Formats: sequence, structure tokens, C-alpha cells
Amino acid sequence: MLINSLFILVGSVFLYVFAPTGYSYPFIFLISFLFFIQVASFNYYLGKGGCVNFYSLFFLSFFLINFFYPLFLYPIDPEYFSIFSKKFNHDVICRATALAQVVSSSLILGASILYRKKSTNFINIGSGYFSHLPVTILSIFLLFCFIGTVGSNFLKGDFTAQSTLSLYILPLVICSYTLATLIFFRDYNYQKNKKIYYFSMLLYVLLFLSVGDRGPALSMLIIVSGLYSIYIKKIKIYKIIPLGIVGILLMRLIGEGRVSGTSGAEGNIISRGLESLEFNIDGYYNMTLDFVINSWTLYVGLDYVDVNGIDWGSTFLKPLLGVVPFLQGLVESTGLIELTSPSEIFTQIGLGNDPTWGLGTNLISSVYIAYGLFGCVILFIILGYIVEKFRIGVYKKNNIVNHIVYFTLLGYAVYYPRTDFLMPLKFIVWTLVIYVLLVNFKLLVSKRKEF
Repeated sequence: MLINSLFILVGSVFLYVFAPTGYSYPFIFLISFLFFIQVASFNYYLGKGGCVNFYSLFFLSFFLINFFYPLFLYPIDPEYFSIFSKKFNHDVICRATALAQVVSSSLILGASILYRKKSTNFINIGSGYFSHLPVTILSIFLLFCFIGTVGSNFLKGDFTAQSTLSLYILPLVICSYTLATLIFFRDYNYQKNKKIYYFSMLLYVLLFLSVGDRGPALSMLIIVSGLYSIYIKKIKIYKIIPLGIVGILLMRLIGEGRVSGTSGAEGNIISRGLESLEFNIDGYYNMTLDFVINSWTLYVGLDYVDVNGIDWGSTFLKPLLGVVPFLQGLVESTGLIELTSPSEIFTQIGLGNDPTWGLGTNLISSVYIAYGLFGCVILFIILGYIVEKFRIGVYKKNNIVNHIVYFTLLGYAVYYPRTDFLMPLKFIVWTLVIYVLLVNFKLLVSKRKEF
């Protein structure tokens, strides 16, 4: 598999270099077919690890974001979604799609360096375990701190109306719930007071779904599904497909409901969503909107580099400094460095200097703007290597550190192709810090398993 991945990467780079100028459907179809064959083959070899893994979710989202628009929507109407009526260079579409294939090939090559066919057949269960209760109680406490500081407008349904203080508490809530979930499922059969965890998780998910903030809820549900598939019962593909369809429909329903809610519509988020949702071919295409709009930022990213060149990593500084609380603001206050991010660049290009909302970014663009083609190849090989190293570590070593890194990445697998390359880093580091503090203060104490 390693040699095959290397050859496909070389071929993908060749197609990128010699991509036609302008839109060419045969070329787009060829690139998309190559992507599908490589990803399907890779996931087939990975099958024994279960269907709910980082790669299956990541590449599904990756396809919708980078391939769906040029393959299906552009031939119908280049301005099918309003975002594409904003100015972008149509001549880079083929090259951008080929770059997406280069990136996916690089990630698979990185994972293939470590992958072994029998790597996920055995889980080292270890001799000790942690009780989930201390972390679950901490999570509930932090959640109520968030509710108490976020403001009434958020709780009424305006998911963007968060107070400054709540924006600092929210990552702690997410990280604490992640750690509680890992501990709970990792030694599920040894856990007591399970109803407290179930209650806290239900409260967490319903809170964010009810206000239309799908990210925290979706991420946690993915982590729960991945852990359930490993430690309780493997979720078969014939079950995960209908669950995935229901999940996409529900998330789109909530998305429609929250958009309607901002315009003063009455009713809860579900009823508003049902009023807006269309059950026809356009309605089904519209379900991909939240993914497909990031194709625009991919094309703008390539065109931006063609005009301005790469920034040699300056756009990586903001998420990197954001790992340490208050450090980003401290650096910005000095005035010595002007920090910016790809999403801010794209928003300014699309909406001008004083936008009231943002256009987001694209994982590929975030790396391409910083380091170009060579950087995309190297960094995504490293990413694939990291994902596979910690995925295998979950099965072979079964320690908390491997779980924190891999399942944090798994939780963001759907969202990750739409954001900056370093986005998960803060959540991995903060979860690790919470774990270390709880252990050092003797709130988490390893208990001996009785076999």
C-alpha cells in the first residue's frame, strides 16, 4: 500500500502541474475518479478498524468540499449557490481540484508509512482504569458556568451571541467533556454512576443543538460513536450509512432553522427548519451547502497565491499562539506583529473591509497560502502519519494520551476540511492539560481492575 500511495501521489502532482486552464469536465471527472478509487481502497484495508474512523469521515467531508461543486454543480449552474456569484478565477478550478487530490494522496501516504493490515486486531486493555465521575462532574460545572455567562440571546437561539467570557469557557467545556467521554468508554464495564454521564451528555448535546450551534454537538456525537464502535460493539457499515443520512438531514434541518431564527421567525429550531427544508432535487443539493461553499475559498486561495505569493507561515501564527490562553491578544497588543488568518483574508476579498459575517476557510487553502504545493505535500504526509500513529496507539497501548490526540482529531474529522490546519491543536493541548492537572491533584486516581 505504501508503494501504491507513493505512485498515486507522484501522478497527482503531475496532473496538478499540467492541469488545464479553465473548466474541463473530463479532467474533473478523472481527478474525482482517482480520488474515489484511492480513498475507497484505503478505507477497505482499514475496514477491520471499524467504519467510524478519522479517514472515512474526513474524506467524505473532503469530497463534498473540494469535488462536489466542480463535478456536479458547476455543469448545472456555476452560480448554483450564491457564494459563487462572488468574484473568483474560474481558470483555477481544474488545478484546485487536482491540488485536492495531491493533498488526499499525501495524507494517505503518511498514514501508509505506519499502517499494518493487522494493526487493529488487538486492544491492550491494561490493568488500571479511571472513574469518569470526577471529570464528568467537572464538565457539568463548566457547562453551567458557560450557560451562566453566555447571555440570554444565545439561549434564545442566537448561537453567535456569546459573551467574551463564555468564549474562553467554551473550549474548556469541550475539552472536559471529551476527556470524560474517553475515560467513560475506555473502561466502560468498570464504570459506576453511568446515569450521571448520560444525563450530562444529553444536556450538552441538546443545549447546542437547540440554539443551532451544531459543531460541539456533532463533534461529541462522533467521538461517542467512535468509542462505542471500539469498546462496546462495532458499528457495521449497513448501520452507519442510514445513521449518516439521518445525521446529515438533522444537521441541515438545524442549519435551516437557525438561519430562519435570525430573521425573527417564530417557533423552535426544528419547526423553523421544516418550514425551510425542500424535499426535491434542489433540496438534496442544498444539504451540501455548508460543505460546498468552501470550494470558493479553495479557488480564491490558489488565485491569491498566484498574485501575492506564499506568506511563509505567517498565517499559521494566529492559531499557534491561540493554544496559550491570552498569548494571541498579548502579541497583537504590542503592535509588532500583525496577525491574520486565511479566513480573514477570504472574508475581506469576498465581503470587503467591514463584514458583518465571515466566509470561513478551506484546509487546503490554509496550507497552500502559507507554504505552497511543497508545503501541502509535506504537511499532509505528516498529518497522515500523526493520525495513524495515534490511531494504532489507541489499540496497542490504550493510554489516555493516544485517546486524547486521536479522538479529538476524529471528533473534528467532518469539520476539519473546512478550517485551518492547526485548529485541533488547541483542543488537544487543553484536554491534555486538564488530564495532567486532574492526575497531579489526585482527582483522577488509577484503580486496579478485577479480572
